[in-house]
Amino acid sequence: MAEAIPKEDDLSLAFVKKRLEVMNRLNVFPYHASVREIMVSPAYSCRVDCSIREVAKEMARRRISSAVVVDGQGRVVGIITERDILVKVVSRDTVDPARTPAAAIMSAPAITISPKDKVYRALSLLARYGIKHLPVVEGGRLVGIVTLRHLLRLAHQEPLLIIGKIELAQSAEELAEVKAELPAMVANRLSAGISAVDTMTMLSLIHQDLHRRAFELALKEMPEAPPVPYCLFVTGSHGRGEALLAPDQDHGLIIADYPDAHYEKIDGYFRELATKFGQNLEKIGYPRCPGYIMSENPLWRKRYQEWLKQFLIWLELASYHTVRYLTLVFDAAPLMGDFPLFFGLKRFFLEKIQEYHNVIRQMFEEEAGHKVPLGMFNKFIVEKEGPHKGQLHLKRSGLIFVVEAARVLCLKEGIAEVSTLDRIKALKERHFISAQDAEYAEHAFHILVHYALQTQVQHWQKGEPVSYWLNPQELSAHDRDMLRYAFQAIKRLKDLVESAFGYLIL
Repeated sequence: MAEAIPKEDDLSLAFVKKRLEVMNRLNVFPYHASVREIMVSPAYSCRVDCSIREVAKEMARRRISSAVVVDGQGRVVGIITERDILVKVVSRDTVDPARTPAAAIMSAPAITISPKDKVYRALSLLARYGIKHLPVVEGGRLVGIVTLRHLLRLAHQEPLLIIGKIELAQSAEELAEVKAELPAMVANRLSAGISAVDTMTMLSLIHQDLHRRAFELALKEMPEAPPVPYCLFVTGSHGRGEALLAPDQDHGLIIADYPDAHYEKIDGYFRELATKFGQNLEKIGYPRCPGYIMSENPLWRKRYQEWLKQFLIWLELASYHTVRYLTLVFDAAPLMGDFPLFFGLKRFFLEKIQEYHNVIRQMFEEEAGHKVPLGMFNKFIVEKEGPHKGQLHLKRSGLIFVVEAARVLCLKEGIAEVSTLDRIKALKERHFISAQDAEYAEHAFHILVHYALQTQVQHWQKGEPVSYWLNPQELSAHDRDMLRYAFQAIKRLKDLVESAFGYLIL
């Protein structure tokens, strides 16, 4: 285990915690909270053959407004609400509630959510489908329920207004208007003292919703429905849920297997769809990815079995570019379509990479090659010349360290979490890092996200291109101390990773 940062070089933990409390002084409901934290559990469920009378009696006894319908194996197949009973039973003289089974009046299939999904995602689904109840399903089994009434008691209106605008948008230009509002939203939240990480998570979820709606609009332009199942995924900061104000495009497509004889027709369909999608994203304000990590690129648009083969090729080659592609695979998250396609690949990828320790080590060596921008006497190391003279890049000089360190440690230990804070938490819970090391890493991440967002907002307010470039001399003494602490914590994290990989620390 790496040694603690020497006291003379370290700000006290109490000081940092106090400063973080000042930064995050407003306690609002966190939309990055998981559904598990707010769901009602257990949720009432009934079998498909249960009579409507029995269901209605139980709903009245429990004073609830819905019943989740499950099949003989306990899988969620539908939902019955008070409205279903009123419209489909009470208002019809010919329906006998004692003899009519739940399956006859349920709304099916039920729209469900995972307990790991975010509260914002629940609000988005309720708005998109015009429903008021979301069964929570984990491992194919019902574990709880969330309702619109419940969420409205927790929520304030800001995200609901944004969700509504996205759902109603009928063009990329209308979505661009929503995206143009995001810097002001971030500025307001930071000035109000709302946590930068909470703000980042909401921002990322909005970016994902904008991507989803852009894809739906692209689908509307196609002459027919998709010929086979597919899954659209996002990766990089979009996939980790850590996108800030100026992300570019990072996405791919997994297409269900089909015969080679149909390749031209089916791949041609998805190529056209992916091109329309990318064009929509450009119009909204997401630049094309410089590395062409986009679903219109055949490398990132493949059939399921082709993805399996591609992954093995990347593992065998283990070049600079293929290792970068592998990191993007592990930072990916599904966005639309047939999610089992994505999760099947993800399981295969995570299991297979454990056989290629040289690749994980190469990822570590890439991380170890970065330099923390602190020199002698903890002075900031900044650009010496050029357009950014006197500045440092908060992403390349800070955030990337925490992201890569958490990722490589999780891959080494076979942990599947995607977001950086979830990865740090999992490493701590499984005792791969100490509670103190986890706290240092979490603090560094919170601090760097705060100053990165603050910097981007300031660029926007000045009418400059939004970027991560910051002049530390323009910060207050307290802010410079916080930034130094974050970089010190990163040095500690680097030592920890090097120790885990048996790297010689000089």
